[in-house]
Amino acid sequence: MKKNIIRSLIAATAMATSFSVFAASDGTVDSVSSTGTSEITLTVGNLIVARMFGDIGLTTDGATVGSPITQTEEICIGFLGFTGYTVQLDSANGTAGTGTYTLDNGTETISYDVAFDDDETAGSGTSPNGTGAVPGTFTNNGNLGCSSENARIFISIPAAQWEGISSTASFTDTLTVTVSGS
Repeated sequence: MKKNIIRSLIAATAMATSFSVFAASDGTVDSVSSTGTSEITLTVGNLIVARMFGDIGLTTDGATVGSPITQTEEICIGFLGFTGYTVQLDSANGTAGTGTYTLDNGTETISYDVAFDDDETAGSGTSPNGTGAVPGTFTNNGNLGCSSENARIFISIPAAQWEGISSTASFTDTLTVTVSGS
């Protein structure tokens, strides 16, 4: 008898669980109409996006001897389900994972500095450490559609670097910005 009661409880629990998971219902047979229903559920996981990137142009035209050449680029970081994000900055011409940033023209290379801030109006940013990781966790959040900028990348070529150039050819690099939810 005890086994039958336990089996009945297990069966009732299983049925209740299975019925509570599904909210769909079938219609009944009728001479005029029948209606069934389905519950629709969208499961949204953690998502992150970096958008609104543009090419960053720098020039020696109008540069002041003894001063760095600087430029900024405003971008958007959007996330959902995270409390913040971390930032990694890597140079295609630099040594991966070392936090070195290099412009190259095929015969010469020069170093440049980068920084990041999660405010598109900031006047300065946080420089990456020796591995390219920007210290800290950032929380300024745009939506996943990124309808406006909310972060800023800073580029600076020190005077000692650009003043020592011996070629008029253009120098290039690809800066990769990786954001990871945290």
